[in-house]
Amino acid sequence: MARRDLSALTTDQLRQQVGAMRKVHAVVTGIFLVIILAWVVGGYWRQSVPVFISTLAMAVAIWAMQFSVRSGLEKELARRAGAS
Repeated sequence: MARRDLSALTTDQLRQQVGAMRKVHAVVTGIFLVIILAWVVGGYWRQSVPVFISTLAMAVAIWAMQFSVRSGLEKELARRAGAS
């Protein structure tokens, strides 16, 4: 996958993208939290430990991926703010 050229985007476009990514990140995190909470509260994790562990691993991996993508945009915004 090719890396996007962030210098072609305006600062407002970057802010919009970071805001949109934060919303998506919050929604995905919330969905996984509800799923994991249902597993724990319902006691279903004891019936299928490998599936529960893979759900946890998937949640952590997706969270980390989203965080790393968003942090790149935030670093670019910080760089531009420092240059101003």
